[in-house]
Amino acid sequence: MSDQHWPDALGRINTSNSAGVYYKNYSDTAGANRISERAPGYKASLSIMASSRRKVLVTLNFFALSGYGFTPTAGEMQRGKDTLVDQVRSLWNQRRLRLTLFVLDERGRPTGVSRSLDVEFRIRWTRSMASADYVLCVYPTQNDVPMVPGRTDRPPFVMSGAFTQSHRIEMHIAATEPAWTFSHEFGHCIGLPDEYSSPGVGYFKPDGREGLLLQRPDAFIPANRQGGVTSGRRNLDLRTEMSTNPNSNLLPRHLWPTAIEVRRLVNRLSQSTKFGVDVNFSR
Repeated sequence: MSDQHWPDALGRINTSNSAGVYYKNYSDTAGANRISERAPGYKASLSIMASSRRKVLVTLNFFALSGYGFTPTAGEMQRGKDTLVDQVRSLWNQRRLRLTLFVLDERGRPTGVSRSLDVEFRIRWTRSMASADYVLCVYPTQNDVPMVPGRTDRPPFVMSGAFTQSHRIEMHIAATEPAWTFSHEFGHCIGLPDEYSSPGVGYFKPDGREGLLLQRPDAFIPANRQGGVTSGRRNLDLRTEMSTNPNSNLLPRHLWPTAIEVRRLVNRLSQSTKFGVDVNFSR
């Protein structure tokens, strides 16, 4: 398949609630009792450049704002912005994972023709909130961050626009937080759940079907290189960016929400060829 036959496409990701679209949370480890929730969404411009650059670019529009009721210094505001951008570049864009775009036959089976694509996440700072999908709310210290209902501490959090004053997805975080925390919270901005807070988390695969159930604590995890939610003295290699502080391990499932959106876009715009998408470790 020549370069010109691979799709280039431009579109939008416009998911208001990631729960139910990219994953489901369960109140049990068997995946029988789903928890209904309003999770942060995933909103971005999506540029697929499969023909020449062999790349997928995901651009998220952020507006930076002082945390409600507080006035961090200009230096603290800049530190928060810089830490978020640096973590996206150094962790989420490290190219250890790649999307594989592959051609399907008339029955939906892979033909063996495929192409690997790098994925780059990019934060674009807007001059006004009206142009943003996300708001970074920066606080001077962790003690200044609003308390989350049901918690006695003050962790950083990302909140759905359905509940925020700005009607945008908001990330509330202190400028003094470790870099890992910014990276973890960014994961919620691209459709990922906490992998430690519910007894069961069911991820949707890139084809849209639910295909991986994570269980905790210390429950059986399918041996498919996806890794499990771990606690205590379990294998450190199985701890991930979305499960264990300060681990920065990324696994294929952490790009599944983006892969779902890539598959939707290329197949919506393609008139003849149908494509599947997968996520694999780089070689």
